[in-house]
Amino acid sequence: MFAEGWVVEVAIARRPETVTRLRELETAADGETDVRAALSIAAEISSVRRAAAG
Repeated sequence: MFAEGWVVEVAIARRPETVTRLRELETAADGETDVRAALSIAAEISSVRRAAAG
């Protein structure tokens, strides 16, 4: 499990545009109070991580 997570992190780190987008999403999620917007942000983060894993 750790190794799989690490592979995803490395794949993300190799793409600066992906790192930037994840930071933007994390920042947006931090201050979000609307549940629907938060779910949308979480879905996009999940999508980025799945793409990096695949």
